[in-house]
Amino acid sequence: TPAIVEWLADHHGWGSVFDWSIGWGTLGVLTACLLREKRRAFEGGAPPVGALGMLWREPRVRRIILVMNLAGGAFGTVFIFHQPFALEQGMTQVAGFFVAYALAAIVVRLFFSGLADQLGRQETAALSLMLYALAVASAALLRPGLLELIGGLIGMAHGIFYPACNALAIEGVPRERRGSMMSLYHGSFNGGTALALLCGGFLARWLGYPMLFVLVGVFGLAGAWLLWRGDLREPQETEFPDGLPGPSSGA
Repeated sequence: TPAIVEWLADHHGWGSVFDWSIGWGTLGVLTACLLREKRRAFEGGAPPVGALGMLWREPRVRRIILVMNLAGGAFGTVFIFHQPFALEQGMTQVAGFFVAYALAAIVVRLFFSGLADQLGRQETAALSLMLYALAVASAALLRPGLLELIGGLIGMAHGIFYPACNALAIEGVPRERRGSMMSLYHGSFNGGTALALLCGGFLARWLGYPMLFVLVGVFGLAGAWLLWRGDLREPQETEFPDGLPGPSSGA
């Protein structure tokens, strides 16, 4: 899409870009309306613990949510701020970053999808987030000719990290609470991305783009350390105070 809209903007103006976006967004909404899901009764007849309940009661969930906030911040920072930094370096076309990112993410998911099952989900998520952080920090070295390389590295890291950590997040979580877990998982990643948008501009103005990428890379390494530390796999079943079973923390 970035390659297409960049061409549209150059040849037909920015209005065509927004028309394109509206069209695809509308198509997505219409497609979603065609989806149907059967209603399922709660196991044991009791309603599941909601997202806030899981976040309050389970240290394991809180750690994963913190990791996803840090990962989302890294993702948002490099996706949002590599463009003004590239323009500052004299580049006028940035679609190569997105194309390289998308291709790398697709390739690793097609050919390395079993990596998390072979190495372990927690280990794979931690190592790939480490690569993620280093790739984001490497954006501080952005120069003409390096844009696609950095995009490819981030695509490779994201393509491994996101599904591996996703699988880790729901591992051992009872079926009736997986929806809440996924809400927390994806919401915290998007929250980190939004926080990068809110704070990154001020930090870039104060420290400069290179230091912004390095600083966020350090935060990403902290997230990798949180993943590596302790055991987050297949939590033991314990009893909540209200009698609802739930996973205990592996921390």
